[in-house]
Amino acid sequence: MGLSAIRISKIETSEVAGIYPSTARKLADLFKMQVEKFLLELSATKIEDGEQSLSNPVETPQIPEFNLAVAAGPWTDVVEVGELHNRMNFGVFRIKIGGDSMEPMWPNGSRVEFKNVQYTTEPLVEGEDYYVQVDSLATFKRLEKLTPEEMVFRALNKKKYPKPFVVRTEAVIQMARAENIIVDPRKR
Repeated sequence: MGLSAIRISKIETSEVAGIYPSTARKLADLFKMQVEKFLLELSATKIEDGEQSLSNPVETPQIPEFNLAVAAGPWTDVVEVGELHNRMNFGVFRIKIGGDSMEPMWPNGSRVEFKNVQYTTEPLVEGEDYYVQVDSLATFKRLEKLTPEEMVFRALNKKKYPKPFVVRTEAVIQMARAENIIVDPRKR
């Protein structure tokens, strides 16, 4: 899995703040669990042990943070879109998400760290979670299918949001991949 025995031991004994989503996927696969269920169980253990997060974020003040309801349903009107575009040279930004469409993996109120992707030149990965912006609208969903003409996104909370979100590739202004999560345990 690319993890040392020491790192796995620390995750098992809650000696680390948590794990990155890619590591969670590997561990969930190992235990033949859905990643969302694995994270919920890990989160419950971490909160009982007094941990503050599901991942091991690096708190740096130079990373801009925005309050956007980008997991609130299909699309969110991006009020801070101008500022967000002006800060893109940072490459990384955080959004305090609002909404339940990406629960349980990315809970309402979480601060999610995103890394910009050059969607026209970098390969996008089906099954990864992305912030995507079209005009003044944005959403945070899982990329389910990608063709040269369109991208199909899905909410993780499929019971409440069963319909796919189809985006014409040519209409995309900006994309960023979810890299890290900071969860306030009081919100759980």
